[in-house]
Amino acid sequence: MKFSYSWLKELTKFKHSPQELADLIVLHITEVESISSGAGSYSGVTVAEILEIANHPNADKLHLVTLDVGLGKRATVVCGAKNIEVGQKVPLALVGATLPDGELKPATIRGVESRGMICSAAELGLAKEAEGILVLPKTASVGRPVNEVLDAANDAILDLKILSNRPDYLSYVGLSREIAAVAGIKWSMPLELNFRSTGGSSSDHIGVEVKDEALCPHYRAHFVSNVEVKESPQWLKDKLISSGLRPINNLVDISNLVMLETGQPVHIFDCAKVSGLPGRSPTQRVSRLGESPQAGGKKIIVRRAKAGEKILTLDGVERDLNPEVLLIADHSGPIALAGIIGGESSAVTDLTREIIVESANFNQAVIRRGSKNLGLSTDASLRFERGLTAYLTELGMRRTLNLIQQVMPEAVIAKGDVLIGKRKSIAPAIKFSTRSVNDLLSTKLTNAQIAELLRKLEFGVKYAGGRLSVSPPPFRGDIKEMADVAEEILRLYGINKVSAEMPTGRMLAPKSSPHLILADQFKDYLARAGFTETPGHCFIGADWAAKLGLKLDDELKLLNPLNSGWTHLSGNLWPNLLRFAPKFGDVAKIFEINSTFIKSGLQPGRHSGPEGGVLPREEISLAILVGSREVDAYRWVRGTVEQLLSNVRGLKFVAVPGSDGDLYINTSRIMAKEIILGSLEELSPRLANELDLPHGGVWAEINLSRLAELQLEPLKFQPFSRFPSSSFDLSIELPISTSAGMLIGDIKSSSPLIREVTVFDVYYPTDSSRSLGLRVVVQSDERTLTEGEIAALISKVTDIVTTRHRGRIRGSESE
Repeated sequence: MKFSYSWLKELTKFKHSPQELADLIVLHITEVESISSGAGSYSGVTVAEILEIANHPNADKLHLVTLDVGLGKRATVVCGAKNIEVGQKVPLALVGATLPDGELKPATIRGVESRGMICSAAELGLAKEAEGILVLPKTASVGRPVNEVLDAANDAILDLKILSNRPDYLSYVGLSREIAAVAGIKWSMPLELNFRSTGGSSSDHIGVEVKDEALCPHYRAHFVSNVEVKESPQWLKDKLISSGLRPINNLVDISNLVMLETGQPVHIFDCAKVSGLPGRSPTQRVSRLGESPQAGGKKIIVRRAKAGEKILTLDGVERDLNPEVLLIADHSGPIALAGIIGGESSAVTDLTREIIVESANFNQAVIRRGSKNLGLSTDASLRFERGLTAYLTELGMRRTLNLIQQVMPEAVIAKGDVLIGKRKSIAPAIKFSTRSVNDLLSTKLTNAQIAELLRKLEFGVKYAGGRLSVSPPPFRGDIKEMADVAEEILRLYGINKVSAEMPTGRMLAPKSSPHLILADQFKDYLARAGFTETPGHCFIGADWAAKLGLKLDDELKLLNPLNSGWTHLSGNLWPNLLRFAPKFGDVAKIFEINSTFIKSGLQPGRHSGPEGGVLPREEISLAILVGSREVDAYRWVRGTVEQLLSNVRGLKFVAVPGSDGDLYINTSRIMAKEIILGSLEELSPRLANELDLPHGGVWAEINLSRLAELQLEPLKFQPFSRFPSSSFDLSIELPISTSAGMLIGDIKSSSPLIREVTVFDVYYPTDSSRSLGLRVVVQSDERTLTEGEIAALISKVTDIVTTRHRGRIRGSESE
């Protein structure tokens, strides 16, 4: 938020320069993001007086304005502003002047040359936006530079970073209070709050009903009559411009000034546009809970929006509403979005004579949801979302009525607010010992020092029974516990005064989790093997699951998913790898290590949640995937798994074949020590094409949590055979439905002399068959195998292929 240095100085009476003030704020309060001049980036702009206004010959909405620019000279420029009048003093930029957008040059507008421009506050860089030209004080001298006339031009602007838990920093009063505390200046409320009530009671004219006080715990309304809507006085406009807001009219400007000063957003309704209470006289009493004690002819209702309702807001946009949005309504429908923006139907205009001033406290979560739901963020919603206290509603109302009386002395202010909610809300005291604060902050403060520091921030402090009892001030809703109070003490005391000390006590090294150690070891191995780790997540959605032939019945559904594609917590990682694989082109060698969540088989004792509920079992898994036309993907993945388990854990695994399906082939379960550790599978050609993986894909997934729990026997040396091994290759053709994994398992289990069976080639001659190249390694620990023994083994393998698995031998070669 941007703060005017001169305005802060007016409220606090400090003597610091802008840079000294910024240094003080950074050390004790919050970050200062920038210090800039209030003059804006312009030069050569002077005061001019409007002498004549004529219609443009070629445009209905443009005018030719003749101005006195000083020294007896005149200038005529084209202007389209609606708020120009003869006799006004205005900022004029002639050709050659420099504005934030660049140097001003001659322009021909609808056939008429204009050698200058009457400027708005936005065009001078003094405000974010402006509807018309900037009107200067009547006392301004013609020909004088504008930056010598405007107070804002001689100011410095401090842009502060406001933390989400400090809504009091979003106000001049809140920040000036903090500055006074850290600068050692005695502070008292700098705003005038008194006003004279000369009319009847507000409840004679208006009634209020709050449907749910949890959504609006505090609501104040006040009736004011005999108002006149017109341009604000210059001092009020200067205040707004210095904070980047554009002046509109006196009532709107007063409400904006109160928001800047106190931090409390207030809203002003045109009372004539608020519908009356059907069937009730203006003074008939109301006694229902949540209603004002006396309801008048006008009725304000605070409620949730109904589905299908609409409202035209002050920004000119018609918005569709739903029950997520909190409304201010009357009996005819919505008249404002509570805590966000007013409605066009109840806005004040030049014809307004009676108004209702609203100062309320709304539930911060409801305002935030409504703002996000509508895609509309305003200065008011920004404050309510941070959590204002009900204390501010009275402060905001009193300051608004005081300003109305200052700006419009003829206004008639009714007596008393129409109030819904408790008049005072007292936060419970926080009790703690001085020692606990000093231990937390590494300080040696006394009771008296702590009390002095906190009282500067208007905390109530008592000392009894060896403990401090601290009561937060009513404008500090963020103070909940001792740590919050300790932070306030440290801020004021000065973190720069705390000496650096080494921590004392026993330093215990954290115990590493076995599965995390495994994960790091596997990552190192896979990186050296040329694999790329993918950025993963543990979510899956219905569309992707259906494409992969998976059911979500066994997955955990999220109550609040990030998007429609991530609706469930996944029990596997490989579906996520298949999503990433097409991005790697012809060669995909990727892996992911992440959490998986198991829904079934939960044990409440170990995975218990709130109120005895059962949490999912979280486990760590590794998934690797290879898809390439350059390598045998199945052999590569299987070999990688074998190397991981052997080199890192000293394990030999068994691939127990499974049954192939339409989507997945060569399926196997990875087992070690009779424990299922994971799976090894290959995409069918049809599914590979659907997933944009023309070179196929083979993956393996290993449960690292389960692997880490295996009790391994001490490694024993296994002597190598002293006799040579032999190998032979077979080219076989199998039906597409036959599992290659099951075939390999049957071959290996047929004889202890068969030591290894690997696949070195795969292709698909037809849609119904698959051709494999198998290499079979045979060896004995007792002798060198003879040609006859090798031939017998070839015959046995051939019989397994042709008889058990309905395959065909395409050729064989022995070496």
